[in-house]
Amino acid sequence: MSKEKKDQFVVAYLPCAEVVDCVMAHTVRLAEMLKKDIILLHIADHRYHDSSVNEGLLQRLQNEINSRQEGTPHVSYCVLRQPTRKAIAALGGLLNSVAVVAAVDPNARKRTATHYREVLHNFSECKTAYLTVQYDGKTVQQPHYDTVAFSVDYSKESKEKLIWASYFARFNQSRLDLFHHTYSDEGLRQKWHNNMRFLNKFFDGFGIHYQAHALHGRQGLFAETAVVEAAHREGCHLLISTTTDLRNKDLLDYLLGCAEQRTIRNEYRLPILFLNPRDDLYVLCD
Repeated sequence: MSKEKKDQFVVAYLPCAEVVDCVMAHTVRLAEMLKKDIILLHIADHRYHDSSVNEGLLQRLQNEINSRQEGTPHVSYCVLRQPTRKAIAALGGLLNSVAVVAAVDPNARKRTATHYREVLHNFSECKTAYLTVQYDGKTVQQPHYDTVAFSVDYSKESKEKLIWASYFARFNQSRLDLFHHTYSDEGLRQKWHNNMRFLNKFFDGFGIHYQAHALHGRQGLFAETAVVEAAHREGCHLLISTTTDLRNKDLLDYLLGCAEQRTIRNEYRLPILFLNPRDDLYVLCD
């Protein structure tokens, strides 16, 4: 497989044959939106012992999509033989990926590649955005991202979260729904206002509008769970979320699990576009 260094790709992570239809539906949709080509990726990792994906299957998928009408993203494939976490961490530089699509099976056994804990572990050092979609073995619906949700709180806001929200608004004309909690503490409220001023200045530069929703009640450990529930009520099709900074995990994170362990397998099967908090995150070249 050859590519120019300036090219960027959406990567379809295919650890097993069962998730191919689900992952490919979202990969093609995201690649079409971003006007990027696609790389089919299988990681031959002895940890999972799954041989249902091989070069023959990847070749057939590649030929099938490349034979479609003009305008469909071009597809290549790649097989890496190394531990999954190490391979995923290298995707930004190795394959010049801008986003990865991965499936989560709510019924997967532990220590399988689609179990939510394995996905979060394997993507914990990922330098690109990664879209997690729930696989249920049923007919895959055509995905669309007409309404995209994200939240803003009082903490130091992730620049990349705002950038990715802007991509959906600019390239997909998505409606943006912004969710935020209300803070009684004056100091926290002031920090939130500072984040909102930054967001408004950034969005104004692109002429982007959003609809704001104030959330009342649960905060703290379950703040992002409340955002998922509210996004579902508003009919959102995708949530942009940041993961817990591994350097700042506290005792409750270790005892009860980080917020992303709940959002990734939410009962509404809402796709989650995760961003790891890091300074070297790959962003779209537009």
